[in-house]
Amino acid sequence: MPPWPAPAGSYRLTLVGGRSSGRLPEASGALVLSPSTFGPDAFSPSSNPLSGATDIDLRMVGAFAIGDPG
Repeated sequence: MPPWPAPAGSYRLTLVGGRSSGRLPEASGALVLSPSTFGPDAFSPSSNPLSGATDIDLRMVGAFAIGDPG
């Protein structure tokens, strides 16, 4: 496990997409991070074992989700 506490909690996340014409596309939403349910042996010493979810519509910035981001 890392020597610092994992930064679990609720955050405001803003994603900015690439420039298509003029203004950069932007999407904001909540990001919630929690300690992972995997055992500590599944992670390297430098990793933060967190899992999370967001409510951001990834299409707003030209991205796509592989699975449900929630």
